[in-house]
Amino acid sequence: MIKAIHELTSAAGQPRLEIFPMQGVQRKPVGKSLILTCRPNVPDASLVADLQWKDNLNNTILPKP
Repeated sequence: MIKAIHELTSAAGQPRLEIFPMQGVQRKPVGKSLILTCRPNVPDASLVADLQWKDNLNNTILPKP
């Protein structure tokens, strides 16, 4: 079973999480908003659920209402 999963993953390329915008460094003035989004790039995206952004203390960053 593990070998089959490995072969499926290898055939489709390495799974990865794409974060947008793709620049390595984001700069915004203090007090201004910054919007980041992400998209899983995997063979079956329906298997990916409950993605969460975390801060440097591992607290979940909730979306603004």
